[in-house]
Amino acid sequence: MYFLHISKLPGLKRAISVQLMAVLCLVFLADIPGAASASPLTYYVSPDGNDHNPGTFQKPFATLWQAREAVRASKLDGRTVSVVIRAGVYSLTNSLEFNETDSGTSQAPVTWKVFPGETVRITGGQRISPDVIQPVTDEEILNRVINPAARKNLRQIDLAALGIKDYGEVGPRGFGRPDMPAPLELFIDGQPMPIARWPNPNQPLIPMGKVLDTGSIPRDGEKPIRGGRFIVPTDRPRLWLKANDIWISGFFHTGYADDTVGLASITNSSRGFILSTVQSHLYGFMSGKPWNTWYALNLLEEIDLPGEYAIDRQAGKLYFLPPKDVDPRKAEVMVSTLSQPLFALKGVSYIRFEGMTFECSRGMGISIEDGQDCVVSSCVFRDLGTIGVCLGSGIDPATGHPISGQLGDLNGYLYAHPDFNRHAGSDHRIENCSFYNLGTGGISLGGGDRKTLSAGNNIVSNCVIHTFNRWNRSYKAGVNIDGVGNRIQHCLIYDAPGAAIYLHGNNHVIENNEIHDVMLTGDDMGAIYMGRDPSEFGNIMRDNYFHDIGFGRKERAWAIYYDDGACGSEAFGNIFVRAGSDGTFIIGGGKYNKVHDNIFVDCNSAVYMDNRLQNWAKKSLAKGGLFEQRLNLMKIEQPPFSTQYPELARYWQDKPAVPADPVYRNLLVDCKRLVDGKRKWGPFQDNLEVRADPGFVDMAKGDYQLKPDALAFQKIPGFSPGDFSQMGIVQPVSSR
Repeated sequence: MYFLHISKLPGLKRAISVQLMAVLCLVFLADIPGAASASPLTYYVSPDGNDHNPGTFQKPFATLWQAREAVRASKLDGRTVSVVIRAGVYSLTNSLEFNETDSGTSQAPVTWKVFPGETVRITGGQRISPDVIQPVTDEEILNRVINPAARKNLRQIDLAALGIKDYGEVGPRGFGRPDMPAPLELFIDGQPMPIARWPNPNQPLIPMGKVLDTGSIPRDGEKPIRGGRFIVPTDRPRLWLKANDIWISGFFHTGYADDTVGLASITNSSRGFILSTVQSHLYGFMSGKPWNTWYALNLLEEIDLPGEYAIDRQAGKLYFLPPKDVDPRKAEVMVSTLSQPLFALKGVSYIRFEGMTFECSRGMGISIEDGQDCVVSSCVFRDLGTIGVCLGSGIDPATGHPISGQLGDLNGYLYAHPDFNRHAGSDHRIENCSFYNLGTGGISLGGGDRKTLSAGNNIVSNCVIHTFNRWNRSYKAGVNIDGVGNRIQHCLIYDAPGAAIYLHGNNHVIENNEIHDVMLTGDDMGAIYMGRDPSEFGNIMRDNYFHDIGFGRKERAWAIYYDDGACGSEAFGNIFVRAGSDGTFIIGGGKYNKVHDNIFVDCNSAVYMDNRLQNWAKKSLAKGGLFEQRLNLMKIEQPPFSTQYPELARYWQDKPAVPADPVYRNLLVDCKRLVDGKRKWGPFQDNLEVRADPGFVDMAKGDYQLKPDALAFQKIPGFSPGDFSQMGIVQPVSSR
């Protein structure tokens, strides 16, 4: 600390300095608990407070809304404003909305933070009083439950009597469908309870039987007006005949398109039980593939595991089996009710949210549109129905127009309108956060404009993202990234049935991440996936650590997947260990993709490459076809595309159907082969294949940093691998 000796200054300077010291004292006192004259630039909130209080440490506000209003009313005068939130649960019935009037400045951002050492939980749910939780005595209800032991402990919550009448819908949801908020869910002691289903988790799913009617096939241009019909190889449905809200979920055709559809009827025939669905499936129903399996959910009859629940929407009642060794009268029991974001920012700049937990809601945690330099730091996003954080607008499936606070039909709209600017703002950061137990992905990271190639510069950094597909499985990634010039760095992503990262756009950087144990179900997917748009140039995947991804599975899984003509990306400095089933890297017919200075350990093929645009996928290159539409939309022969990507400007003159993807300076350790495909599609140069440890620091213990005298540096000219010590999380992340 520096001290100013005012007594030694001449008169005018001394007077000015006295005023300066007075201002500084007020600023320091603002953050001192118990200060007699707390500055209005620091406000406190506590569940024990009162909104008629002045918001001081001794007399805090009770609600976040009042704190927001106090900040708005403050004359900032260039000074920092803080809201300090004391420990407790803050249940929201509507989004806490922020607009440009809530902004700070680059020198004085507005900060919302948790009091040191305390835990603040922001929820979109309602706590259930113990006296509302009752044993089930209705014999008709009890007799529907198949498991006799479950009947003895079955409990009920009369939601309608509590005024809760919006239960949401289980589906339809899945590949090619708009994202929707989760239905009302049950949480006990901070854990999401599983919706009752058959078969139970970790039991084999039920194969699709003979398909009697594929239903409408929207992918072929049919209107989705007819559901499918198929015979099931089980008589279990005979026990569900009294149920009226049954859904089935599975991979009904391809292994990358999960779906959840309603049952219209169950029919007992001489050939077995026939299930008829309300909705069609995008590709039509089929059987015969290993992944063509399904399970049924939201069945009162199938409540048999601790924690399982089902909702009778007609009666307005929730039935559940308490978790093992948990007394529901003493536990914290909550149901999620809010479908909107917990916090919604639009046009806000220079604001910080630090240390909060966002949980128990049917929608997302935080949505951010437009603005600049908003930071979400050291927060926890868990037990949410959709995603944790969304940067940018979504699309209203009913109108096709942008919508705030929901994803809606965003994926479908981006596919049809790849130049869509989501207005995600710029220079926003999501850092040091945890995301888990989420419904349909982790983060939606937009930003930038594809027409002008102006960068969003939005960043997800040092975050742990796992267990994020409770309601949707495929293409709802840990991070869905789109737009231009955004970054995912130093993250740990794991435990997902589908992709870790799903990419659209240009000039994104994915670096220094650790990705493992994703794509646990389904077929033909990649941990990082992009494709079907050759204008998506300039993306970089560098210095990432991929391991234990689909290895040993019969279904096809890849670490990096460039699908259907993807072009112009560069992957270098990555380490792949047991990453992929058929192979590690797939380039599906594209050009100008560089794969270099990577390390592949214990793989089948390092790189799979094909010329699909010369055969089964050649319609994409047809006159007036998909690729011409997308390349014309981006005006690739004019600046800025022609100047940033000169190769792309020559795309149509450079034999676009013929792959040309350089693969060079890679190290393969105990891999079966370098390439599946023709080497002339490379070129393939200076790649080293060895069977023994080439000089890792400690291969047995999983340390794949190469020693300075490693064989690869001697055998591969100019070899430059990534720094293994910098891959993944680089500082502790809270998971309260």
